[in-house]
Amino acid sequence: MTDEYVVQEELASIEYALLCYDYGKLDEFLKTGNEEVSEDYINCFYGAMDVATDFFESRYYEISNETKFYFSYRAMVEYYRLCRIHSSKHGLRLRDDPYMIEALRFVQGMLDFGCYGGYSVHLQTKINHEWASGLVIWLDDSYFTAEFELAEALLEIGAWYEESCRRLREELLQERAIRLPALPPHNAEGGKREQ
Repeated sequence: MTDEYVVQEELASIEYALLCYDYGKLDEFLKTGNEEVSEDYINCFYGAMDVATDFFESRYYEISNETKFYFSYRAMVEYYRLCRIHSSKHGLRLRDDPYMIEALRFVQGMLDFGCYGGYSVHLQTKINHEWASGLVIWLDDSYFTAEFELAEALLEIGAWYEESCRRLREELLQERAIRLPALPPHNAEGGKREQ
């Protein structure tokens, strides 16, 4: 390995740390084994993907030299649950709901790496279990070279779903389509909740 290559790999680990710092996730990133400047670019990539999402799983397929990733966010699953309520309340087919369309366009835009090839993306909008909504991403390990851009996109997607879920929840609360769970009645005598 040349000195130039080593320096490039070490700079990449600093770039990943700065990226996670920008999204308030530096401490989490450092806990993934990236406490020091390192030549281990792949460990930095996996560390960044791990902190970018709430659930992350990967499987390598040697026969095709591809890796399948699945990423999910709590806010994403909640967002699609709320989309179903919104579309039902407004008499829309789910695929025609403006929140569904907005999310699809956002995710497609974030995961369009232009001239980089060797990947495919599928957005799942199911809600039948904890991590049902998510992103299935296939990477051809021979061709895909936009690892940093993918990690950045995953961080941005997570932030977008957090904000969009909050916005949609507020709209549904105003429309009285959903309610916040009621707290048990307050007992005036001792300040304790009745049981």
